[in-house]
Amino acid sequence: MGSLKDQLFQQYAAAGLNRLLAAYRKQYLPKKGDRFNHNGITYEIGPPKVSNGTIEFEVSSKIPQGELLPGVSLNDYFDAVRDRIGRETPKAPDSIDMANIVRDKREDRNGERGYVRLKYSYREDELYTEQDLQEELRRIQEGQGRYQLPPIPEVTTLAGRLVLVFIQDHIYQGARDSMEVLIEANEAVRQALCDSKLSGKEV
Repeated sequence: MGSLKDQLFQQYAAAGLNRLLAAYRKQYLPKKGDRFNHNGITYEIGPPKVSNGTIEFEVSSKIPQGELLPGVSLNDYFDAVRDRIGRETPKAPDSIDMANIVRDKREDRNGERGYVRLKYSYREDELYTEQDLQEELRRIQEGQGRYQLPPIPEVTTLAGRLVLVFIQDHIYQGARDSMEVLIEANEAVRQALCDSKLSGKEV
């Protein structure tokens, strides 16, 4: 088990990701588990992992393989999405890879499912600065704070509680930016490499 700091960072990062997932599941079609479906493609937000104050998480989407034009492979689709993400993302992912999962062919006629998977990490100093912290503490003292600070039994200082709220809020925003880039990349690549007559069917 990690340090108390890492445990608290994981708890509040998870709260931010869960809040984002709930918003997407409300906006789009909810799916089983931590997933939602937008325009026929299933997306997923993975749980965070924390080590030495660095928070990692993944976002992913299924490749709409049933829509691919003749001669277009899973790798072709993945490469096009990866290239587009590389040009447009506000924060570069640590890695972009394609995961292949083989399912029971009785449940899936194609047997194999391809996923585009993006891995991100945020250091503590990417999520807030000392200036951010001091400015918000000043606002709180003046009765104009922008955040509601919950009681946290393990954290006795106002600054410590504010750091955890920053973690939750900024992980939410960072993951949202990353997911929006993935959604936009899928939609753009789909127009070029998929059959428009099949687009939008559930994947």
